[in-house]
Amino acid sequence: MERILAELSDERSVFHSEADFQFALALKMQQLYPQIAIRLEGTEIVDNKRLRIDVLAHQDGQTTLIELKYFTRRLRVQVNLAKDEYETYNILDQVAHDFCRYDFLKDIRRLELLVERHTLKRHSAVGYAILLTNDSLFWEKPARDGVIDYAFGLHEGRTIAGGEALQWDERAGDGTKKGREEPITLRGDYTFHWRRYSNCLTHPRVKPFEDELARYAEFRYLLVRVPPSG
Repeated sequence: MERILAELSDERSVFHSEADFQFALALKMQQLYPQIAIRLEGTEIVDNKRLRIDVLAHQDGQTTLIELKYFTRRLRVQVNLAKDEYETYNILDQVAHDFCRYDFLKDIRRLELLVERHTLKRHSAVGYAILLTNDSLFWEKPARDGVIDYAFGLHEGRTIAGGEALQWDERAGDGTKKGREEPITLRGDYTFHWRRYSNCLTHPRVKPFEDELARYAEFRYLLVRVPPSG
């Protein structure tokens, strides 16, 4: 997966949307590994419920399940496609940090559940949760511990132990937690390491608009591997 993302970053330094990122990743996977059968927006049945998966890949009895998140801050750039031909990206603020962190951890839990179900059926499966963002608040450690969503932190070097209940601080109101009330308990142990994806100020084919702030030009990704169960 690291190779796929590295090669993708050479061609696509930025994306219009999460759907754009999803399609581009699947296309790069197919180009690099043409023998793989890939499906977008696939579904798996768990406890009579249909769970949507962003990308499903199958090869030689192995299933790979991928969940993607693309959380962005405002950025306007032009990407050179050919001589005197540019594509404009007008990316909007799409970040509510507490919700985003919760949802990414929930993706990991969903992948654990699906990988476990495959194992019970004697199928081989592995999961990947990917978060791509140009907001440094995701990879930087919070300045203080007392924030209401501290348990859901995704910052560099964060370690989560399997069986640890991740939940909102008691000061979080009902409006803050609406739709995300349940604690998240992961099966595995995870340590988060962020990797550089691209920088729109230094990429040779990208031209930022002059009024853009440099603070949102760098994209990094967090890749979490959910190993086979058992």
